[in-house]
Amino acid sequence: MFISAHHTLLVIIIVQCITYQVFFLGWKGVDQKSNGYQLVFLLLLSLQMLGLLMAQNGFYSDVLIRINVIYGFAYGPLIYLYTGALLYENRQFKKRNLLHAIPMIISIIVIMSPLPINFILVYLLYLFISIFYFIVSKKLIRNFTQITLHTRSILEINKLLYLQWLFGIYVLAVFADSIQFFSENTEYLTFVSTLFRVAVFVIIFVLVNVMFYFSIFHANFLYAVSQDEISLASSDSSATKLITNAHLISLDEKVKVQKDLEVLQLFIQKTKPYLSTTLTLNDLSKAINIQPRYLSQIINHHFGTNFSNYINSLRIRDAAERLKTTKDEKETVAEVMYATGFNSKSAFFTAFKREYGVTPKKYKELYLKTRKESNDVS
Repeated sequence: MFISAHHTLLVIIIVQCITYQVFFLGWKGVDQKSNGYQLVFLLLLSLQMLGLLMAQNGFYSDVLIRINVIYGFAYGPLIYLYTGALLYENRQFKKRNLLHAIPMIISIIVIMSPLPINFILVYLLYLFISIFYFIVSKKLIRNFTQITLHTRSILEINKLLYLQWLFGIYVLAVFADSIQFFSENTEYLTFVSTLFRVAVFVIIFVLVNVMFYFSIFHANFLYAVSQDEISLASSDSSATKLITNAHLISLDEKVKVQKDLEVLQLFIQKTKPYLSTTLTLNDLSKAINIQPRYLSQIINHHFGTNFSNYINSLRIRDAAERLKTTKDEKETVAEVMYATGFNSKSAFFTAFKREYGVTPKKYKELYLKTRKESNDVS
């Protein structure tokens, strides 16, 4: 088969997909459920790129062009299932997941039938399905974020951003592919046909590499939420009514709420559990013998925030005190960050600046300067 310079990107993408498939087959770094969806995604993509390469070189072009349209109906559902498997413990593969294959099955029946096909309508449907699955995947991420904020003290925002970037690039590829298709099959935008054809391959090349990078360096640091955590994050509970509707509860119940709040604050003051980067709502509830759902509502009502923000505010307070009073001027901001329970620089710097209006480094410099001036005066 003759490979022109125009097909170089196609060949590279095919080789990449096959290489990454071999890698993921033997890699144990991420839960095998999400690995499986990646493998299927890369397999279909490599087959589509191979079919496109063959069609452009005259091998069964009409048949392959029809087949290549079918693959697009599988990518959106695969991304959705991949997201669920990565972020939620209870997202095991079930028979009902096969319902997500319906768009692809219908497309196979329609496209491979001998009847005339309006490919423009098919592409519009492909675009609609891709956007729909992108939206529901984003919803899974948003729900995961909310659950984590209520049950864990650390939220790896950067890891989620990489996941969102992955989906964003996928949607960009879909739009570029659609523009390229319409420019070739209508009288509009014909002048950008070649440009967008190359753009599609470039975006797919980036997508494959981002998927690989994310899986190796970030996906294995995302801990899926459990069914218990999902339940805890729910605001529809008797504890909510007990605490927020204070005028409806008895004096004894009010005393109990106040007593539990004092137990929490005393435990926080004495043991500083927030210095542990892995602290969760369940950990804290067991330590002070208060039901986690009830404890969450105490924090929400009395401190006006969720569990994650509450714990991080305690960490920031400790970090500020340490930066202000440290006897070792050579102690770095990063050392203070890790010592006070943070494991993400971006999360630490964002929270600190929100609380004190300056970066941790600037905060330390200001107090060191003040201390030196005070020593010079004395």
